[in-house]
Formats: sequence, C-alpha cells, structure tokens
Amino acid sequence: MNKRILFVFSRLELGGAERQGLLLAQHLRDHCGAKLQVAGLQGEPGELSKLCDAAEIPCVPLRLGAMQTSINCLLALVKFVKWLRREQPDLLVSYTRNANVFSGLAWRVCGARGVVWNQADEGLNLDGELASRLSVFLTPSFISNSSGGAAFLRDRYGVPANKLRVIHNGIALAPPVMTNLEWRKRIGILDGEFAVCMVANISRFKDHDTLLKAWRQVLNRVAPVRPVLLLAGRCDRPKEEIIDLCNALELGDRVRLLGIVDDVSGLLAASNMFVYSSRSEGVPNAVVEAMAASLPVVGSDIPGIRDAVGDVGARFLATPGEPGELAEIIVQLMGDSRLRLRYGEELRIRAKEEFSLHRMLERSAESFAAVLEEGTW
Repeated sequence: MNKRILFVFSRLELGGAERQGLLLAQHLRDHCGAKLQVAGLQGEPGELSKLCDAAEIPCVPLRLGAMQTSINCLLALVKFVKWLRREQPDLLVSYTRNANVFSGLAWRVCGARGVVWNQADEGLNLDGELASRLSVFLTPSFISNSSGGAAFLRDRYGVPANKLRVIHNGIALAPPVMTNLEWRKRIGILDGEFAVCMVANISRFKDHDTLLKAWRQVLNRVAPVRPVLLLAGRCDRPKEEIIDLCNALELGDRVRLLGIVDDVSGLLAASNMFVYSSRSEGVPNAVVEAMAASLPVVGSDIPGIRDAVGDVGARFLATPGEPGELAEIIVQLMGDSRLRLRYGEELRIRAKEEFSLHRMLERSAESFAAVLEEGTW
C-alpha cells in the first residue's frame, strides 16, 4: 500500500471505536506498509495517545477548540483544513461524529485520494443540519459496524448501497492479567457471590440509570441472595448523579463503580453475567468481548446489540428504558445455571464465527485499498 493514512478521532480518549481504529492502524502498518498518523480534533492527549505511543504510531492532538456554535465549528474546520494541507495524507479514516463530519468536508480540498467514514453507532449525535448533510453528500465511502448504523445512513441521509459496507467489529480477547480470585479480592466480593458486570463509559446514551433501577428490582426479588453489579468505564457525566441515584435506590455495596479497567478479560472471567443497557449503539465491542468470554449477555433490544447476540440471544433483550423487563431477564438467568452455561457457550461460538479480528482487518484493508486506487469502491 505504501500510502499516508490518517486516522481521525473526535478526541484522543478511549472507547470502542478508538480501540477498533487502533487495531486497524497497526495492521495497515505492519502488514500493508502504510505510513500512519492519528489525530484528535479536540481535547488533550488521553488514553488513546498512550496506546499510540506504545505502538510507535505518531499521534497529534489538534486542539481545535469548542464547537458549540456555527462560527466555532467553521473556525475549527479552517484550522483542520490548513493542517491537512501541510500533512498531505492520501486517505482519511474517520471515527465518531465530529471527526466524520470534518473529514467529509475537508478531504477534497487537502488533496487526499479519499475518505472512509466509520459509522460506529445508530446515528448518535448526528443531526440533520446543513454541515452534516453536506459532509455525507461529499463522502464517497462509508463503513458501518452494524446493520442499524447502515440503515440510519440509508434512511436518514440517503447514502446509496454502493457507497456503504457493513463490516462487523473484530475481537481478540487479551489474556487476563489477574485471576478470578485476585479480581474478586480486589473488588471486595466473596468467591461465591454472583457478579454481573457492564463495561461501558458512563454516559447518558449507555443508560446506566435504567440498569440501576432494574438492579433495585433484582435485589428485591432474589433476597436473601446478595448479587453485586460491577460498572467499569470512564465517567463522562457528573459522577455525583450516579452516586445520588444509587443512594436514592438504596443499592449500598451491591453496586461498585470500578472506573477505567485495563484488564477487561480478567474482570469478565470474574463475572457470572454481562449486561448492556445502552439506547444507541453499533455493535458494541464490550458485548462481543463478553460473548468471547462465554458470558451470558442481557441487553437492551436495539439493532446493534441484536446484531451481536443474534437469534440465540434475542429473547434475553429488553425494551430500551424498561427496568422491569431488564430485571425480569436478569433474575431468570440468575436462577438457572444450566441455561447460563448453555447460552454463554452459544455466544462464544457466535463471537468466534461472526466477529473474527482477522476478518475485520482483512475486509477493511481491502476496502481502503479500493478507495486509494479508485477514490471509492
């Protein structure tokens, strides 16, 4: 390939889209000979910057400033275009809302061969304003990690099928750093206690509120059993809101806020069940990682999660925002160890067959090569 490829993110923090982008960047460098750079539009260096440094991938925080007004956005876009003209990338690969919109607007004027817009959710934060619509119109190539994200682009923005590919995320679980017992000791839960975990940055779109309300109902129904809910992830909303809700629901030590967890594989191995209450997703990496770890998955019934668990997991999905339904499914699985084991094994097989890291990397690399050669695919 031997081309300059720029990966553009809204921020240099770490989430599912950023993890997938970094895996792909490393593959393009190591196996395709691409010259890589990573850029974040806003904010300071974050966890993604550290991983780029460790992988020896140049990473630049552009610090384009606030984008709350049209004037702010226009000034930021002008700065971005000037920077792109200096760097002269052959291909832009963008992830998340601001990065997608800015890259779609800027790629032609900086002399790039093309741009690939990665749709990692079902339209989260993508409004119908002029800048978004113009950016979609100017973008020649789109990849969605879910059928829901693809449907959003087709139905809301009229993206034609020949510009759009669905490529599911690829997952490869890292070996656990700590054992099951070490993790439980660290968290402060007994070896025999039932542990349910959710791995997701705490934001309003992940809807931890519904999960916490459901957890109150679970505790009421399974007394005197005392299961524990483990919430892992960066807090992207005021932490006091979550703590206040836990206090109002009298959840006490039955909920643990773990913050950012590096050893996700170890946490999954220490858990008995996985839950994901989000209202808007592509295919969530965390759900597929839980599947690969043979955990039974309970989630909200949205296209991205349904894409992940398939037909085998459809009956364990609840209406988004309905704590009663979510609690009912959690209680059902808690009370049936054979069902949990069988369901977890079915999900492990599905993760292996449908969400291969190798397949994601190869299909993405082939798509990028087509864009570099023809401007689209």
